Amino acid sequence: SQTLGTKKLNDSNTRIAYVRFNLGSLLSLYSTGDISSVTLRLYLVGSVPTDTLKIYGLLETNSNGVLESAWTSSMTWNTQPAKTASPNDIPNSASALPNANTTVVLGTSPSFGASAGEVDIPLSLPDVQNLLGRDSNQQITLLFHSTTGTSVPGWGSISNTSGYLVPTLEIVGSPSG
Repeated sequence: SQTLGTKKLNDSNTRIAYVRFNLGSLLSLYSTGDISSVTLRLYLVGSVPTDTLKIYGLLETNSNGVLESAWTSSMTWNTQPAKTASPNDIPNSASALPNANTTVVLGTSPSFGASAGEVDIPLSLPDVQNLLGRDSNQQITLLFHSTTGTSVPGWGSISNTSGYLVPTLEIVGSPSG
């Protein structure tokens, strides 16, 4: 898809977007303690009413024992890795996330929507370091949703052919020793 759509959780048509980053080369040079900041960079395609995003990390193994790396591009609402049996089934509720398959909120975006453009979301360094410390496949999957709006903002995906910024995880650090 050209865009990733998001919507608030307490809606009959909730939309959650997932992005995965391979950190193998970074983690071969840096330890998690060497990281000083992490920012998720997204590109809002078009304008929507003002809203914010909440960002979570997907745990490496969900409560059904399915590895994060097992999901593919054919993911649907019912097969998404953050959704398992109750109470982790992402019900129509503003408190559906975080659940047992995700981290706490890693970050909340600044307000966006007045116009198209880049949205940078600083992520909690200790929580990202904790997620990476528990990870063994050197990949990190983030999921995000809108918090208030009823519109469906579109975010440039890795497949977009319009030249929009693709989802980017900016990690700043310096090697120790």
